[in-house]
Amino acid sequence: YDVPVVIINQVTSVISNDTSFSKNNDNVIPALGLSWTSCVNTRYVLSRRETTSSLATSSNSRQSSSSSTPPADMRTHFVRTIQVRLSPRLSSSKSEEFQIQKAGTTGVAL
Repeated sequence: YDVPVVIINQVTSVISNDTSFSKNNDNVIPALGLSWTSCVNTRYVLSRRETTSSLATSSNSRQSSSSSTPPADMRTHFVRTIQVRLSPRLSSSKSEEFQIQKAGTTGVAL
């Protein structure tokens, strides 16, 4: 499906009686603890829709694109949605819209 998956692992420090400090993070190990047991049971659904907005107006006036070529004063962009599909801790009705831009990922006001 060509979908990238990002997994972020928490780490913890190993504290020893040795008084020397390592500068290359030798005393940091992965911490796959109780929080990890719930992470593998959470399922998300990602979707994307194309929208257009006028260059003269704010991004609040977005409309769904109905043609393949927008007018010259319109800008085409994608709004993505992430929805919780299955989770032991989160409501399955929870979803958020966001955009990926050059500056990073930003939320979209509904």
